[in-house]
Amino acid sequence: MPQEHVLSLRLALMGRPVKSYVFGKPVIQVGRDPEADVVIDNPGVSREHLRLELNPEGEYEVVDLGSANGTLLNDMPVKCKIPLRTGDTVRLGKYTLTVSYEQDRRASRASETQSKSEPATHTMVMSRDELHRLFERQLELEHKPAAPPPVVARAIEERAASAPGAKSYAHRVATRVGVIAAISGLLVGAAAGAAAVWYVVH
Repeated sequence: MPQEHVLSLRLALMGRPVKSYVFGKPVIQVGRDPEADVVIDNPGVSREHLRLELNPEGEYEVVDLGSANGTLLNDMPVKCKIPLRTGDTVRLGKYTLTVSYEQDRRASRASETQSKSEPATHTMVMSRDELHRLFERQLELEHKPAAPPPVVARAIEERAASAPGAKSYAHRVATRVGVIAAISGLLVGAAAGAAAVWYVVH
């Protein structure tokens, strides 16, 4: 019997329901003793009448504790440990306990809560060609020359447009700026390229 199952007991007096119990503990005491798990205050029930014990297979077994009036399982006297099945009835005096195994709802809810709280994980599998293209694209971006900042580029255009021989001057400046920016981007990054452009403009 899986551990997520619990033992359900329905106590009845002469066929009339009295109380229901649910247990997951390994030992269940039944009798007139006020400290018992199932207390039956009746003269026909001994103080320590019977015990239900969980065996290694996950089933409960009924054990009579030497009661005065004895214990019956499905109307048969209990003389030794007998495993209980769903639907069995244990009789002690005028009382009966109907046995059933049920799923532990608390364990089910805890499992559902845990699964909802855990983030979903997905694994993306890429082909060798896709990985190769991704690697080449990364190399291309890393070695791409840094472009001059927009403010510097705008200042170059305005100065070139207002200077004599604007077309040839703008062409020379743009060429020098492109070469310097490319070299600077490869060696020391965009910061050095911007400094070189500022030097050319001023």
